[in-house]
Amino acid sequence: MDAYLLLTLSLGWVLSALLYVIPLLCVIVWRKETFLAKDYTVQRRVAVLLPCFNEGPHAYDTIKSISESDYPAGLLEIVAVDDHSTDDSWEWIQKAQRDFSGPVRIAAYRQPVNKGKYEALNRAANIATSADIFICIDSDCTFHPDAVRELVASFTSDKIAAVGGHVRVSNVNDNLVTKTQATVYFYAYKVMKMFQNRLRNVTCISGCLFAIRRDAFFEIEDDVKTCNFLGAKFSAGEDRYMTHLLMLRGYQTAVNLDAICWTEVPTTFRKFFTQQWRWRRSGTQDYLLTLRTLRRHARNVHPLSAMNLILPETVNYLMLFTFVFAIASGNALEWIVSHQVFTYTVFAPFLFGVHFWAKRCAPDQAVKGGPLPLLPFIAAWALAGTVTCAMMAIFTMDSSSWGTRVSKKQEESAGTVEDGAQLEGMQPQQG
Repeated sequence: MDAYLLLTLSLGWVLSALLYVIPLLCVIVWRKETFLAKDYTVQRRVAVLLPCFNEGPHAYDTIKSISESDYPAGLLEIVAVDDHSTDDSWEWIQKAQRDFSGPVRIAAYRQPVNKGKYEALNRAANIATSADIFICIDSDCTFHPDAVRELVASFTSDKIAAVGGHVRVSNVNDNLVTKTQATVYFYAYKVMKMFQNRLRNVTCISGCLFAIRRDAFFEIEDDVKTCNFLGAKFSAGEDRYMTHLLMLRGYQTAVNLDAICWTEVPTTFRKFFTQQWRWRRSGTQDYLLTLRTLRRHARNVHPLSAMNLILPETVNYLMLFTFVFAIASGNALEWIVSHQVFTYTVFAPFLFGVHFWAKRCAPDQAVKGGPLPLLPFIAAWALAGTVTCAMMAIFTMDSSSWGTRVSKKQEESAGTVEDGAQLEGMQPQQG
């Protein structure tokens, strides 16, 4: 037991230092250097690209939110592409087009068959022929009126290819699952992404709010479309993969915390697990890409960012390996005990620190009832969820599911709706 306790705790402390302690200390030391320079006199033509699948009325609310942006209407257009949803999403998109078209142009298009999120995003990009900057968003988000203006103002250098926004949780206090996610989101943006922001190498810009130069989007288009794992097409985590490809080309990637959007996180454990499973597939793919292209990373990516891409996943899979080995050798109980000792000793002070920080600077993201009730859930998830997701991710790398939206059976039973409904004067271009 002593050997497993020592090995597991050692790996755990290495992981905690990499993911929590070192970035936090760096952000404290760097302070204002983590933020972006902005130029609000810069006004470019912007197309907000909205891929949608089985979001129902959420799609309507998202289009309404973007149409109310504090940005010159003549320079803003919205392109919504329904990826052949099996619910009434297409009807909601058409209603939004009718209700909010005017100063802001809104184009709507329905894919003839379900093709996946990136294909819908790419279709939207090919419809928006006049935009200088694409802002890719998720169809279950709402946006601060200043979000578009803040993102555009962040492109102060030709070296900056993409800028992300600050994703907050809209349903923080629904239940234990949402409270946990809100806590993680807050820390991820306030510390992890600010640490990477100082390096101008944010390793994953969230697809909830992802601004990218038009030429950069099409520069990486072929690589994203042909992404595969051992010959099988891979389509999970397009936002992470797109960010990584930009970094490999020597571009800078960043986050603007003043460009705010809110997303509704999963409220059930089943949906949460499905989301985490999809994200783990994306993380594994990103990890393998890093290992395959180490020389390019040495040339184009900041060493600390390269470390951030490699070491956490390495430690995660080492933890998985020790777990499998413990089962094979009959020492699974010892491994579980040592893992839980680590989780409780590390995350208890972490949770309290994040909670009081959120109460001070973002009260809408602070959980009611304090952070202590979250600890058992986090400990259980760190043990069962992380190990299970890691193993399942390896064997499902070719999955093309949207993640939390619909089953394969539902996709196959989708009805036919005439595709190609656009606002007048906004005909789609072939990609």
